Amino acid sequence: MPILSTATPTVILKSVAHGGLALVRSLGREGVAVYTVEGDPWVPAIHSRYSRGWVNLDVETASCAHSKYGLCRDIHGGTLSTSSPPVHLS
Repeated sequence: MPILSTATPTVILKSVAHGGLALVRSLGREGVAVYTVEGDPWVPAIHSRYSRGWVNLDVETASCAHSKYGLCRDIHGGTLSTSSPPVHLS
């Protein structure tokens, strides 16, 4: 499926193993700005050349869900992507 707009950045929460790396690479190659929120500094996705940055936060132990969604709003109304289908935040 083609990406219609690359204007909205994407935030990936908990980039698990190489699946997250594949997501960062695929979106990054299409010109989408990709950011990762991850508590483990050794996850492959945050070291990809297509990653625009990452936040060191363990989303499984974060104090509240509101702080997770606040991260997305801080990056210009990004897209929240977990293992389920992406949710656009406006």
